[in-house]
Amino acid sequence: MNSLRFVSVLAVVLLFSCFSTRVNSQIRINEILAWNENDILDAFLESNDWIELYNAGQNSVNLAGYYLSDNQDSLDLWRFPLEEPDFTTIEPGEYMILWADNDLAQGWNHLPFRLGIDGETLLLTMPDGVTIADQIEFPAQQYDISYGRETDGAETWVFFNNTTPGASNNEILQAPALVFINEVLPVNVSGIRDENNEYEGWIEIFNPNNFQVNLAGYFLGTPGDPDMFQIPFNDPTKTCVEPNGFRIFWMDGEPGQGADHVSFELIATGAQISLAQNNGVNIVNNYTYPSAIADFSWGRVSDGAVSSQFFSIPTPRVSNGLVIIEPEELFINEVLASNLNGISDNAGQLEDWFEIYNPNPYPVNIAGYYFTDNPSNPVKFQVPEGSPELTTVPAEGWLLFWADEDASTQGANHVSFRLNNQGETLQMFGLDGFSMVDEIQFGFIPDNYSIGREQDGSPAWILFEEPTPEASNSSGEVTISENGEAYSLNLYPNPANHKVVSSQEGLHFIFSSTGNLIAEITSENGVLDFSGFAEGIYHIKTETGHFCRLLILPN
Repeated sequence: MNSLRFVSVLAVVLLFSCFSTRVNSQIRINEILAWNENDILDAFLESNDWIELYNAGQNSVNLAGYYLSDNQDSLDLWRFPLEEPDFTTIEPGEYMILWADNDLAQGWNHLPFRLGIDGETLLLTMPDGVTIADQIEFPAQQYDISYGRETDGAETWVFFNNTTPGASNNEILQAPALVFINEVLPVNVSGIRDENNEYEGWIEIFNPNNFQVNLAGYFLGTPGDPDMFQIPFNDPTKTCVEPNGFRIFWMDGEPGQGADHVSFELIATGAQISLAQNNGVNIVNNYTYPSAIADFSWGRVSDGAVSSQFFSIPTPRVSNGLVIIEPEELFINEVLASNLNGISDNAGQLEDWFEIYNPNPYPVNIAGYYFTDNPSNPVKFQVPEGSPELTTVPAEGWLLFWADEDASTQGANHVSFRLNNQGETLQMFGLDGFSMVDEIQFGFIPDNYSIGREQDGSPAWILFEEPTPEASNSSGEVTISENGEAYSLNLYPNPANHKVVSSQEGLHFIFSSTGNLIAEITSENGVLDFSGFAEGIYHIKTETGHFCRLLILPN
């Protein structure tokens, strides 16, 4: 997308927003579940995303003619039917459940879109199609944990471990679960890195149960310390431990970097660390580790066992009894993260996709391999067994996977997550769920463009105006190539507090972590001033189409 086209699109968005207004409606978006695995079922016994509306006023309201949308550029995406007044009316203090399942054929209360598990904006609009009655910009979601108003109709939004569809919002304190501090690495010199590419000490928590455990609200620290660190409630994607799974917490003294970062560091000379509830009173697990050896972890001989040992090859996020299986040489070769008019999948839908390239002279069946867009969860999606025609990469050939959250219904070449064209990480792991095959950290990708390796399997990534799914990248039309780099905007320092030096002059567009344009800043002698911006991750884009991610630290 050239700068003129980008500015034109931006002008249209800004013009549209000038005609949108907000009213103080008594109908509230009250609770959402954007990732339903084991929660309530709809009338067709399907686990679908749902939205709860609540009438906070004193009068009944018929929503016939109102609109719901997850697209700020299309407020009239779905209209409440005019012919169902008995169903579309909400009495004072009552609730309405709508299914966000992209399946209009299942009834009037089924919507033509799903909720994005990576976060997005949901809008309720008045019958005029422009006046916003209510909206919520929700963050990334974890399965079976809802996001709702702290109490019905309140302004504050929180996560609920116990969902309350059609009932009053009320979080119930979770009983302590049996979990173990399973592995500790106090001195990390060259092992795994956190999302800021920093080598930090870490601990691993193991969940031996057949249910998910959210550690939000638990405490970490030295036994008996009255000021133990409480794990935050604000991001279950960083605090939940999968059934029979593992969770890393970074012991770096930098809690501002995320809910999985702790306010203290591990002592290299050895210590005891405790996981507890009720401000350290109710001990869940104590674990003692000896004086550290750089890049060696200390962990239980088997997951949850009594005895421990040093590991010369640490096993973060996987079993301590892991048998390493070397993967085949394969490449993530091309990625398209916003498909508006490209190729369709086997269901006739325009979906995100990524391509795997096999440089070997023999085919490779990747059933059992893993894909993830969350570095904290390498085993987020495992390629299913039993469909080799969909999971085999031909010799010196390519295989496409659809990132559409339709893994359970549309085939083994569909994964359980979508891609974010504002930028994220895509990783591929081998059969052991630990050995990395390949990864790509990409920034902003314009609609219908792909990024891919300049030559199949080569290290240089470039932007393609004409994507090349399941074909050689050398046949695509290249639009941007900056010395082998897809993006050449650099910001320093990064992370930063206030002022940042940019490698480019001119106008910089500032996007929130969920991809919404929130500001425009013109550099002055190469300096951008972020005073007044809240801490967090921002996406910065220039008029030339170059992109960089910036982390603003607390003041």
